[in-house]
Amino acid sequence: MTRAAAAVIVAFLAIFVLGAATADVRATYDKALKAFYAGRYDEAESGFATVYRLQPDAPFAADAAFKAGEAAFRQERWDAAVQHFSHYLRTYPFGAAHCK
Repeated sequence: MTRAAAAVIVAFLAIFVLGAATADVRATYDKALKAFYAGRYDEAESGFATVYRLQPDAPFAADAAFKAGEAAFRQERWDAAVQHFSHYLRTYPFGAAHCK
């Protein structure tokens, strides 16, 4: 196998793996959102935190960080809410609309 062929295979695998990872994280986000609106705030907080930690550049990561704070707040977990909201403000200072 030539170096060029090996490079093409590696590039294809990287794109395939990254696409699958993003799809998995999107599924986690969707599940957390359903849990949030169903009032299962502990499940929602955990799911949202997983999303923004695994894929901080995903288009929905800023919303996940903010929603994690909301979920913690609704559970009266003040310290956790502050941590999530602080992460949101540090990482996404212009909000979700300005994410990649």
